[in-house]
Amino acid sequence: MFNIGQFLARISDSRAKDILLRENVRQTINKVAGTDLPNNSISIKSGIIYLSGIGYAVRSEIYIKKTNIIKTIKDLHGTVIKDIR
Repeated sequence: MFNIGQFLARISDSRAKDILLRENVRQTINKVAGTDLPNNSISIKSGIIYLSGIGYAVRSEIYIKKTNIIKTIKDLHGTVIKDIR
């Protein structure tokens, strides 16, 4: 029989990893691009970072430095990011 406690623990562990990854990505973007993004403006799905609710100037700055941001995330955190959109 499947234990509901194990299931809930697995979900909460997965959620904690997602929050930590978003925070690491946010800190890296802030350091490399010199911007200050809120945590809720970043989502990550299938190795692609999606940005929402940010201004065009900030978005342009991030896109200009996209390759450096992706490389820094991989070097510091070991996470493979394919693109920033």
